[in-house]
Amino acid sequence: MEGYGGHGGMWRTWRDMEDMEGCGGDGGVWRTWRDVEDMEGYGGHGRMWRTWRDMEDMKGCGVHGGMWKTWRDMEDMEGYGGHEGMWRTWRDMEDKEGYGGHGGIWRTWRDMEDMEGCGGHEGMWRT
Repeated sequence: MEGYGGHGGMWRTWRDMEDMEGCGGDGGVWRTWRDVEDMEGYGGHGRMWRTWRDMEDMKGCGVHGGMWKTWRDMEDMEGYGGHEGMWRTWRDMEDKEGYGGHGGIWRTWRDMEDMEGCGGHEGMWRT
């Protein structure tokens, strides 16, 4: 899966999900996710989302960090640092850590192919 455009980081294909497209700029608004209700991004770098069907209302706090608070099916995940917004624990997934700058590179996701972020603001993933 590759990222397109600027900060928005628009992705196209995710194996276990429907085709999800990113809309707009920094907000990084996505539209369709198979197991999820329509989720919209708000504001700027913070990328605040509102509704996710299998999860509690998750709100983004602050700006670049894009910190989220509650996810029902997951452990409390907190955002760290600056632009990259590193998260720590996801119950149903392997420990994923963010690396580098804007790209926000993650490493392992259990239900998905190994996805690596490569360079730049857009945060491009490969597989």
